[in-house]
Amino acid sequence: MTSYLDRLIADPTSFHDAPYAQAFTLSREEIDRLHLEGARKRFAELRPGLSVLDKLAREQGIETIETIDDLAPLLFPHTVYKSYPISYLERSRFDKLTKWLAGLTTSDISHVDASGIETIDDWIDLLDAETDLTIQHTSGTTGKLSFVPRSKKQWRETIVHSGVIIRDWWPDRGRDIVKDGMPIIIPGYRYGAAAMQRGNGIQVDLYAKGEENTLFLYPNARFSADIASLGGRLRAAEARGEAGMIDIPPVLLERREALLELERRRPDDLKHFFSEAQRRFGGRDVYVTAMWAILYDWAEEGLKRCGYLQVVDIGIPPGAIEAIAPRQWLNGPILWRELLKRSDLADHKYARGHLTILAGPQATGAARLAAIAGRRAGAGLVTIASPRLTLPAYQAAEPGNLVVEANDAASFAGLLDDPRRNAFLIGPGSGIGDRTREAALAVLADRRGLVLDADGITSFSEEPRLLFEGTKGQVLLTPHEGEFRRLFPGIKGEGGKVARVRQAAALSGATVLLKGPDTVIAAPDGRAVINVHATAGLATAGAGDVLAGIAGGLMAQGLTAFAAAAAAAWLHGDCACRFARPGLIAEDLLNLIPEAMQSALTVN
Repeated sequence: MTSYLDRLIADPTSFHDAPYAQAFTLSREEIDRLHLEGARKRFAELRPGLSVLDKLAREQGIETIETIDDLAPLLFPHTVYKSYPISYLERSRFDKLTKWLAGLTTSDISHVDASGIETIDDWIDLLDAETDLTIQHTSGTTGKLSFVPRSKKQWRETIVHSGVIIRDWWPDRGRDIVKDGMPIIIPGYRYGAAAMQRGNGIQVDLYAKGEENTLFLYPNARFSADIASLGGRLRAAEARGEAGMIDIPPVLLERREALLELERRRPDDLKHFFSEAQRRFGGRDVYVTAMWAILYDWAEEGLKRCGYLQVVDIGIPPGAIEAIAPRQWLNGPILWRELLKRSDLADHKYARGHLTILAGPQATGAARLAAIAGRRAGAGLVTIASPRLTLPAYQAAEPGNLVVEANDAASFAGLLDDPRRNAFLIGPGSGIGDRTREAALAVLADRRGLVLDADGITSFSEEPRLLFEGTKGQVLLTPHEGEFRRLFPGIKGEGGKVARVRQAAALSGATVLLKGPDTVIAAPDGRAVINVHATAGLATAGAGDVLAGIAGGLMAQGLTAFAAAAAAAWLHGDCACRFARPGLIAEDLLNLIPEAMQSALTVN
């Protein structure tokens, strides 16, 4: 009888015909043999028809794969898949883009005439119709889409593979979704060539056994490659200071407007989507797939609609989580809600902490936004320490903000004589220079809680060592990408955003919150949290000051820098989600903080 290993070597897709767990019975030596034989087979198959691989092999002097190490020099960097000139897209030269793609696939696409094609979506549709390829594109966050050629057969095998995992995940209890079918619910687009949409058609066929057994949030809409490309190009142009210099064709403007209209309708569409899911598939097992961040939000919304919650043993043995000892989490209230201060009849204002903010002679609105946010987040008192020149501006503003004079770093340091001032925020409108830097060093030396933001961070950019050597106690740094690069110039992009922020936290000794669409928070000990609970509306002046104020207000109430950062990022994002319409400005966030706090304390 042919062994399991021999069957895998002869045909890797035979994996689908055996129980999923059988792969774990292979020894280390058998796995190494399987990898090596697979590498040899793929190299022999691909080299004759893949000019890029053949050239690379000749340059490296590799004719055969003798060891697995021989494979490493032949692996393509991800940039290969976006190595085309961007002018091909800007000038709609899809005939040239097709010739470029031909060098990255063994499929013959020489017969494809793309000379009349004007958009990426139409080009992908043409390849779908006239070749055996199913092109996948990336999100284009660097300003350029990658185009990855895979065959239709390979895509189908991928979907079958996922079905096998579902079938065998729980021994003797899994559903054979490929054989028996299951309703599919996808809170996203039905069509598109990005990773999440590319397999939809096959899943509808293999899993749902037809369109009538599926539910999509946007059943007739497409996630447009052209809009993804345009978004990446606009972000890249903005980073270069050229945001207004891109010529956008009318057809893209039309598609962009259609996508924005869908996003404007999303709240109402979601209500209908949930109602349809309950009406059509209530009480049945269903298959739900999406990006994990969308799944989290979808599950959270679903919990609000549940009549009851049933916890079912899915076979994870006792102690498994402790053994895994996770060090990275998706942000949510479950991580920190128990640390939030509840109402207590015995409370007084000093029991809820005293946050002190260093203000400057300009940008007076920044400190005011941060002060109100700190109070809304629960701090018992918030003081703005202002230069004499701008005292009237702060004294005539919000009556709940305390205002004191602090002309220089020495007078600000004198505020440390009051031990009740347990948290400080330096940065929003503080000004860049000696006064800000020396004030921060005084707080660090006294081991008070400190949030360092904006001007506070930039004041150390020429000598970050002074900050790192002075960091003691609970310290939170809240840079955006530009401030991060100035403070940590030696930390490059290798390993991704989480790795960069972890390095920064370890180097500085502080908790670091790197702002962005996916805000990442890391503690010096390596713990990390990723926050995706936010909207693009937060890209507005003053929003960062509100975030810093929330964090400072939470630290004043006794939260650690890491917990305050995670909670502040989620609450800040939740305020934006609640606004849920165009036109968000920083002031709008302030009155929504109590609602976000209440949600964090009560949502299951």
